[in-house]
Formats: sequence, structure tokens, C-alpha cells
Amino acid sequence: MGKIYFVRHGDAEHNVLCVPASNVNDIYGLTAAGRDEAVKCKEQLANIKFDQIFTSRLKRAAQTCGIIVGGDRIKDIQIDNRIIDRDWGVLTGKRYKPTQHGGVEFNVIKSMNYNLQKDFPNMESMDDLEKRMFDFIDDVKAKYPGRNVLVVTHNNCVSMVKVYLYGRPKSGSILEDPLYYVKNCEIVEIEN
Repeated sequence: MGKIYFVRHGDAEHNVLCVPASNVNDIYGLTAAGRDEAVKCKEQLANIKFDQIFTSRLKRAAQTCGIIVGGDRIKDIQIDNRIIDRDWGVLTGKRYKPTQHGGVEFNVIKSMNYNLQKDFPNMESMDDLEKRMFDFIDDVKAKYPGRNVLVVTHNNCVSMVKVYLYGRPKSGSILEDPLYYVKNCEIVEIEN
């Protein structure tokens, strides 16, 4: 039986700058640390033959994917807009301050909570993000059953993979619940 391997991109410039970056401003690539994370991820996945490869079109995900698959497989990468980062709406491009506990300021935390999403009407809702990611997962399972598929995407998208696997967090927040938090180049697998 195959698996779908979802990977969050490596550390990117917008992470360092504390700026939510969505499809509006694709100027942020990987940092040196992000490239190193992608190389380590490549090593973790080295023994897997991927039958299909998808990435978000955003620079940081595409760079991570290119490092992971490298060489001749670059031509096999397919862009899919369903796995693009969340549209941050009014928060796009606005700096936030990291909090002392290593998280982010309240508006970013609040925006990643199912129960509080109505407070950000110009932002893609958690419900809409969940729907497009669930559609993507179901589509991949239907089109590539039993195959190994690599998907390089973004934090919120991989968090939705965890929602697919475990259900919504009881708190409503994918950022504050450790089960749903996604580290740079973390791999989340779904049986296919």
C-alpha cells in the first residue's frame, strides 16, 4: 500500500521576518536553515519512490520540493493551487510580534482558530481551507490509489491534513494545540 507524504516547506524568509505571506506576495524563499531542513527531509525520504509529486506554486514550497526530489524528477513536479498557503487577507504582509512562549501575537493565533474565524472576514476561513485540503486529499486518493505521492505545501495546509486524520482540535485552534502544530519540513503521512 502506498502513502501520501505531506511536507511543510523549510524555514522561509517570511518566517524570520514574522510576516504572513500568501499567494498575493510570493517573494519569500527559503533561508539557509530552510535549505538545510529540506536536505534533511530529502534524506528521510530517500528510500521512497514517488509515483506523483505535487507542490504549491509559492517559492518557499517549490524550492523545498526541488531540493527533496532533485535532479531529473524536477520535471515531474505538478503545481496544484489547492495546496497554496492560506489567504491571510488583511494580515498578509503585516509584521507580527513573536510572543514570549515562542508563538505569535494574538491576531495570528486568533485567525487560526475555527471558533474565532468570523473576526477576520477578508481572510480565507478555516472552513474553506479545510474544504479545499480535504478535496485535494480525496482527489489524490481517488486518482493515485496505492501509490506513493509527495506533496510539499504550507503549515496551515499540513495542519488540515492532521484535521483530516484526527478531527478538529477541541480548542478550535490549530496553532495552540501541539498535535496540529507543524514544524518546518515535518512529514505527515496518510495511507493511500
